[in-house]
Amino acid sequence: LMKENTRAFAAGLDLRLPTGDELNLLGSGAAGIRPFAAFSTTIGRFDPHANLAYQWNGRSLLAGDVESQIEADLPDQFQYAIGTDLQVNNRFSIVFDVLGQRLMNASRLSTYEFQATGVAGTVALPDIRFATDSYWVTDGAIGFKANVATRVLVVFNLRFSIGQTGLSDRIAPLLGVEWA
Repeated sequence: LMKENTRAFAAGLDLRLPTGDELNLLGSGAAGIRPFAAFSTTIGRFDPHANLAYQWNGRSLLAGDVESQIEADLPDQFQYAIGTDLQVNNRFSIVFDVLGQRLMNASRLSTYEFQATGVAGTVALPDIRFATDSYWVTDGAIGFKANVATRVLVVFNLRFSIGQTGLSDRIAPLLGVEWA
């Protein structure tokens, strides 16, 4: 939408169609639409960037009751990514990012203490339950980009969870090679 000197702004729209089979883990089984915006600039050796998006989701068995074949709405999500590339030299950059999403009215498994009373008195026992809640999930990423040959770019990142807000890997590596 805009390119001015070292600043750029873009917008787009992702459309997800329910073409897979959610019961065989081949998609969510629901339509989704996600408008997004991206901004980037250059300030000296830093290349900061930010992305914002909101995803609306349709109905799926995965959000409902699979056994009874009852669909429910998948949770909508607000998503962001903010970070920067630091140019060490013209062939090597270090990358830092914070990635987050807010899940709206999502089913969530949580723990609580169940109070049981018996002959020995009252005892607190751990138990689990599902609840509907909106919550944030935040990850960080650090890595590098390197031009190892004239037309070859190598990308390496380590993505890690920030906080205790969901089921995720403690650390997830990503290695990519791009030829242009």
